[in-house]
Amino acid sequence: MNADRSNTERTRRLRDLAISSGQLTGILSYDSYTAKLLGSQVYTRQRAEGGTVEESCCVAAAAEPPPPPPPPCVLTTLAPFTASPGYLFGRDRANGAAYGNGLWVAVGVEPSGNNILWSTDPSNGWNQSPNQPFGFNGRAFWIAYGSDSSIWVAVGLGVSGNHILWSTNPSSGWSPSLGNPFGTGGSGYGVAYGNGLWVAVGEDVSGRNILFSANPSGSWTVSPGYPFGVGRYGNNVAYGPESNVWVAVGVEVSGNNILWSTDPSVGWNTSPGLPFGAGGSAITTAYGNGLWLAGGYDVTGNGNNILWSTDPSGGWTASPGLPFGTAGRCRSITYANGLWVAVGNDGPADKDILYSTDPILGWTALTDATLHNYTGIAYGDGLWVITNNRPADTLPSIYYSVADC
Repeated sequence: MNADRSNTERTRRLRDLAISSGQLTGILSYDSYTAKLLGSQVYTRQRAEGGTVEESCCVAAAAEPPPPPPPPCVLTTLAPFTASPGYLFGRDRANGAAYGNGLWVAVGVEPSGNNILWSTDPSNGWNQSPNQPFGFNGRAFWIAYGSDSSIWVAVGLGVSGNHILWSTNPSSGWSPSLGNPFGTGGSGYGVAYGNGLWVAVGEDVSGRNILFSANPSGSWTVSPGYPFGVGRYGNNVAYGPESNVWVAVGVEVSGNNILWSTDPSVGWNTSPGLPFGAGGSAITTAYGNGLWLAGGYDVTGNGNNILWSTDPSGGWTASPGLPFGTAGRCRSITYANGLWVAVGNDGPADKDILYSTDPILGWTALTDATLHNYTGIAYGDGLWVITNNRPADTLPSIYYSVADC
């Protein structure tokens, strides 16, 4: 075999290798292409004028650097909210919303039992999950999405005792977890996912008010002890991945209304200092960027309704400025892309939506001319979604706001 033929055969082998390995680029036709081989070799074929074919092999080529990553979205402010269209929850009570894998899910109370809604675009409206998930006159209180498992979990008050439901496709329906979690006469109020574990809090007549599960389609296990005491309940729970800490908030008879745990299967510890006062109520908690926040009602009347902590085992400090006034309540908090947003009710001051880049320093109120009682705030895919609990009036139940980046 002469040298020219040997070289041609070699280049054709390189061409075939490029095609089979998916590294053939710049294809114009069979007779005009460029193949990048192993990031540093280039093989070209081009039919020249007159019908002759010119081939070359193994021309040195500089490796192309990867494209730079897009700049991170850093939020610093909050745009006004717009009502989602439709007669959502029958103008009754929306309790919370969550986002996951391109889908929004909202939960609440609706007269005919359509207590879970879903949407791919809250600006265009919402759809009902079929078959009255918690039953006729049932109530859905909170919703969470587990990104690792692509499972949704909703908690509430099921008329048949099914207080925890799960779904992989909310548009198709929901199934109850096994074992009647929270028992007859109980209710689920909050749920969260983290590190392969689900934790749900609520009310159980026997005082077993925190449950955990690795598989919501199966059963739930009771956290040992009586975390919030007999006759009391947990309102909300969140997970901090950096420190592997869970925080649960609720109502405890002596005022120990914030608990923390690194392993819910072992037990829970009380944060020191009676954070919202004896008889106060811790309603919500969230984690973001190394900081924990808890919101609720300060029974002392001092208006300390948003607290912060870098270590829940060491105590909590009040955000300055009486965020929701002396008698208001913070009902939901979330963090996304550098911005904290808290919602609740502030009575006549109408400062029911707050935002902050640093809750240690204070909060800014988003002007809201109408009195609301916001119950949930969530972020996903460039949107903020707020749920509203204002029964027996004409105010919408769900609002959305486009993020500013």
